[in-house]
Amino acid sequence: MGLLILPLLLGCGEPKSTFLSVTGTAVRGDAPLVGATIYFTHAERQTVSWGLTDDSGAFRLEHSQGHVGAEPGKYKVWITFRPTTPAEEMQMAEGKFSPLIEHAEMLKQFGSLAATPLQVEVTPESTHFNLKFD
Repeated sequence: MGLLILPLLLGCGEPKSTFLSVTGTAVRGDAPLVGATIYFTHAERQTVSWGLTDDSGAFRLEHSQGHVGAEPGKYKVWITFRPTTPAEEMQMAEGKFSPLIEHAEMLKQFGSLAATPLQVEVTPESTHFNLKFD
């Protein structure tokens, strides 16, 4: 009898979210944005997926709790640069972290959730984004 109830119990609760693998590139002008952290913030849930750009500006989104990618939906996209070494952390503390200085104007427009005008929609058909931070 207990085995008959188990399938019913497993089906209860909130539906599981579907995460889609999301990739893309980030550029400013014709140059890739190297070492940037790209954030996708879900418009309704305010959940965040993020990715770090490589030398070609390419990124792949990750999410918390072992998920990769992002759930389907509309997102605001913003960007920042974070130190990745102790030397860069010292530069940041001294106000000399070069990516923040080099991209200061761009970060005024795209460097926070409140400021960014960039929006995308993740769907099963739309999971690769070529982001222009101009």
